[in-house]
Amino acid sequence: MDNLSVTNRFFYVAPTEDKKNNLTAPANGNIKVETNNNSYNYSITTYSPQNDTYPNYGIIFLGGAWHNVRNYNDYFTSIAEDGAKVVAIPYPGHEGAPKISKKAFKDISLYDYATATAENIAEIIRSDPTRKWVIVAHSMGSLVAKEALADLHKNNTDLFDTNIAGVLLQQPAGPKFRAGAIMAGFFVSQIPKLPSKEVKATDRQISNMFFNGGLPPVGFNLQSEPLNVVIGCIGAVLKYKRSEGFFGKLVYVFEADQDNVVSAGTGGDIISFCDKKQQPCFLKTVEGGHEYAVTKPKEAATFTVGFLDFLIEQKRTKQK
Repeated sequence: MDNLSVTNRFFYVAPTEDKKNNLTAPANGNIKVETNNNSYNYSITTYSPQNDTYPNYGIIFLGGAWHNVRNYNDYFTSIAEDGAKVVAIPYPGHEGAPKISKKAFKDISLYDYATATAENIAEIIRSDPTRKWVIVAHSMGSLVAKEALADLHKNNTDLFDTNIAGVLLQQPAGPKFRAGAIMAGFFVSQIPKLPSKEVKATDRQISNMFFNGGLPPVGFNLQSEPLNVVIGCIGAVLKYKRSEGFFGKLVYVFEADQDNVVSAGTGGDIISFCDKKQQPCFLKTVEGGHEYAVTKPKEAATFTVGFLDFLIEQKRTKQK
């Protein structure tokens, strides 16, 4: 963590070597990877370090739209190699979720994502209740996280207050879609798909939206999303500023310069939103694209685990 520093409200990191990403690389002997079905029949994957540097903390990860858990394998592996436990949750209809019919898949909504995620988060926390947990969410996952945490705050208040330590948003969505013409054009392109109720990004859209016009790593795969989820994201953004956000939990946003965060990005909007709600928040920008955790997993892991260090330091400061 020695290349991570904090200056006022911004986080910076020294650039690290770019290495080829291998999404199917097995974990090394220093970490343990387990996938088990929970009581809701979701396959929950846990990456545990042999040497748990953060025994009082854990990370729960929520992915972005069109992503499955395995796309982030190198990122999770790197987090565990850095000494932190990370648990990945699939969304309904995705790999690792209970099997459903094609018709049922097309009827899934963003509300279903949030409700299932809240249930899965609660079960993870109850299975390891001595830890404080950080919710890490990528892209659309930030909207799911916000709604899931609202559910937990309402229905599992004690658990929310006691066990949720903070929220880390990677290239987040909301409270405005401000990712420029590429993202706007993509949503317009979905209009002809209304009858099918299913959204599949083309290779060109994947390249432009997620990889700044470049090719995705070998083995990277995206699945379709229910159209209701895409529409639900727009609805969630529209009501974002009327919400309570993250109910006072510390929010740490890291954005990629590809997403224009400094001048007009969503990360800046979230910081403004949190400031108006008088909620603690921090922003960091990185040199990279929307898929930073996929293309630069070790660097992204450094930022993520660095948030745990920051939380620990914040706690020490308050105790003085």
